[in-house]
Amino acid sequence: MANVNPFKPLLKKLPVILRNRYYLVLVCFGFWMIFIDRHDLLTQIRLQGTMNKLDKDRAYYQQKIEETKAEKLEIESNKEKFVREHYFMSKANEDVYIIEEKKK
Repeated sequence: MANVNPFKPLLKKLPVILRNRYYLVLVCFGFWMIFIDRHDLLTQIRLQGTMNKLDKDRAYYQQKIEETKAEKLEIESNKEKFVREHYFMSKANEDVYIIEEKKK
């Protein structure tokens, strides 16, 4: 009795590309890496978004640090001016007028 494969007629009906085992392995590997793997495509997109947000936050806080350092230098150079402006302190027999500027 000869070895007769019952699936042979079905295999011949499939396109050639689907009969190629290397192509099938490549498709399965791609599917696995894009949708199933622990580091799938959706996870990578989320991580990239998080990295972008963290970079923006870092730049923002670097700017705030620079502003705070400049303010600290200003305070150290003229302590009396800072105390008078922020705590409304005055010398004896002195009137203090507070003028607020509108910021645009």
